[in-house]
Amino acid sequence: EGEVSVMDTQLAGFSLEDLRAIPPNLDAERAKALIDEIKQAAYKNRAKGNVGSGGPGTGFTFSKSEVKILEGVFQQKAYPSREQKKRLAAQFDVPYEKVQGWFVRARKKKKKGG
Repeated sequence: EGEVSVMDTQLAGFSLEDLRAIPPNLDAERAKALIDEIKQAAYKNRAKGNVGSGGPGTGFTFSKSEVKILEGVFQQKAYPSREQKKRLAAQFDVPYEKVQGWFVRARKKKKKGG
């Protein structure tokens, strides 16, 4: 929950220099607010389609590493449990519906032979 990935910081428009400028003795409340701000900005930029292509009209896409994880789960089980999908959503810090939608599309793609 309190972790921010390098991709999040890049999507939020923060550079490594910006992150190095954060004082190491930052109080916990301000640190959490900063993490939340970075995650929110990253999600907004991601939802605008600033990372890869999520297909026509989606405005959202998973990162390559997230897709690899999703594909691995899909190969094991095309219909993962709701709890598995919730865990993936939490791991990727995205809404559950995004993960659910990925599996729906993956099953359709497999059925079509793609």
